[in-house]
Amino acid sequence: MTVKSPYHAQRIDINCVLPHLDRAETERYIQSHLAYAGGRQDIFTDTALDDIYKESTGIPRRVNRICEKSLMYASQQGKRLIDEHLVRYIIEHEMLGGDTRQ
Repeated sequence: MTVKSPYHAQRIDINCVLPHLDRAETERYIQSHLAYAGGRQDIFTDTALDDIYKESTGIPRRVNRICEKSLMYASQQGKRLIDEHLVRYIIEHEMLGGDTRQ
């Protein structure tokens, strides 16, 4: 005989809306992730950070996606610095026409 807890069937949904990050917050967000991962915090140029912010509109999930793809591409190409040209390439060629919503 199996006894089910009366709490087993309960479900709690939470809807949380976070504000978009501004440019400075986006940079700090990226740097904190790089620091946590043990990476160099100066791997993205200022102009690359500008483009990441513009394309992501400060939405952390979009920031993550652009940065992840940029880091992977830079590694594949043997680049030690991610500049605006590399970020633009990722946005135009790897983000399905600039779509970073996924």
